[in-house]
Amino acid sequence: MTWRIVRALQYLQWRLAINNVTHSRQRGELENLSRLADFILPIILGIVLIPLTLVLTAGGGMAGYFLADATHDPRTIAMVLGFGLCLPCVWVLFRPFRMLASRKVERNDLVRLLPIPRWLLHHLELFRALHEPVFLAFVPGLLLLPLGILVGGKVLLAFAALAAGLLIIAFLACTATLIALAVQLLLRNRKRGEVAGLAFFLIASIVGLLPQFFAHNHEPRRSGASSSEIERPMSQEQPDRSLGDLELPRAVRALPPFLYGDVLGRGATGDWPGAGLAFCGLFAQCAVIYSVSIPIYRRLTVTPAVSSSTRKDEVITDATGAIPFVPGAIAAVALTSFRVLIRTVRGKVAVAMPIMIAVVISSAARQVGADGIGFVANPLVVGAFTVLVSMAHLGAFTTNQFAVMGQGLILEFLQPIAPRTLLRGRFLAATAMFVVGVTPGLLALFVLLPHSTLSLLPTLFFAALSVNFLAFPVAALLAMVFPKLADLSSVGRGSQPHAAAGMLQLLGVMPAALPSAALIALALLVFHSQLLAAILTAGWTLAAFCIALGAMRLLEPVLLKRRENLALVAVGK
Repeated sequence: MTWRIVRALQYLQWRLAINNVTHSRQRGELENLSRLADFILPIILGIVLIPLTLVLTAGGGMAGYFLADATHDPRTIAMVLGFGLCLPCVWVLFRPFRMLASRKVERNDLVRLLPIPRWLLHHLELFRALHEPVFLAFVPGLLLLPLGILVGGKVLLAFAALAAGLLIIAFLACTATLIALAVQLLLRNRKRGEVAGLAFFLIASIVGLLPQFFAHNHEPRRSGASSSEIERPMSQEQPDRSLGDLELPRAVRALPPFLYGDVLGRGATGDWPGAGLAFCGLFAQCAVIYSVSIPIYRRLTVTPAVSSSTRKDEVITDATGAIPFVPGAIAAVALTSFRVLIRTVRGKVAVAMPIMIAVVISSAARQVGADGIGFVANPLVVGAFTVLVSMAHLGAFTTNQFAVMGQGLILEFLQPIAPRTLLRGRFLAATAMFVVGVTPGLLALFVLLPHSTLSLLPTLFFAALSVNFLAFPVAALLAMVFPKLADLSSVGRGSQPHAAAGMLQLLGVMPAALPSAALIALALLVFHSQLLAAILTAGWTLAAFCIALGAMRLLEPVLLKRRENLALVAVGK
């Protein structure tokens, strides 16, 4: 009976994958091509990983044989194995976010309603975790390593390596499942999910800049040190040490990869009590993680998802409002779009990310000095990078500005709103989001960055605004041609626009920035005048605004022709 259920579930997953790429009359050719690419890319990745799997498998067999050979240092081999197994352990932490990106976290909700034993579904989650390509690349090597030891003539060590290998595989499966279930339970509440998604976006975006805080300029000579001490070779100061002599902190040695290495290293040297202690530690960690995952899975199966983030005491207000010098209909569309966007995760990221990037880079520049990071400390360079970051995050809305509105787009189309009003309202909302995000970032940049002058602030602001003006008509056209149903409150690919739209929008930002860059270079490098740079960029910003309005008039017939398709995509058809 259990095997029949497993086969039925596997067939269900296969049919869902096939139905996802089969042709439908309600989808355009571009959307079908995009879905086919999503189906084929994992297969291509699996084919690419085949050579790596073969290398790791052969490496596992050779490592086992060398462990059984007395001529090689088993501690060094054990340490190499421990560091190598850190890779799948790190992937365990990122697996839930990859599932979020593919929108597969809640794909078993309907399956849980079927008359299938809960324990079976729980263990299927464990086996599904091992289907990740990264895990599959390491499993053959772990299983072939005991065979290499057995060929080397150490039977007891081979059995110990096999048991430890099975335990490390079970640990990876249990840990991946536990983290995935915990993330699912966390995201069951939409508000908690939005906060978690916002934190993930911000942390993931700035984590690459954190090493700048640990960079220091070291003097080539210590005070009071003689030239003979400085020029003395390192080999005379300390003896050569192998990797096996590396002393790791106790907290690091207690991690499962290094416990696995201790089982092999101590067993190869005859220290069986130490190997048994490491094995017991590995077994205990695996048992604890498995035990914790059981109540979490039970709670996940009985706790309903809270998909609505509307508070009980929230008052639904009229979207109409007054904006100076803006017609009422355009102001209503702009305010509605702005409110919808600012409440989503991607909208909050578009506002918060520029200032975080500016603060991190400026703080790093103050700590290591302007000379320590070269041209990166230049305010123009950091300001341009801040603007590009803001444009990239805002592009999730601008390049998909119609489909992301969902049912709201249908209501807009039912109203007597002209295409010009819709386009200009979206344009005003996107510009407001851009200004709200970029302005604090530029202010923080010139307050914190060393050797920066506030006189360049208007120049950078006008240049950034001109790029936003010129990029919006391109983004609006892409939103009409490549609409995609997306949720800006989700994490990962679920909130991204169509891949073609995102790529073309990025390519369009670069030419839009060239006129401003040329004017700034002319004013600063030729005339050496920051005031002239501000005046030229301000004039070009006004011209870019007029160009954007003229381009949007050309897009009005396109929006009329694409109304039906946009409406179908917005409602998920």
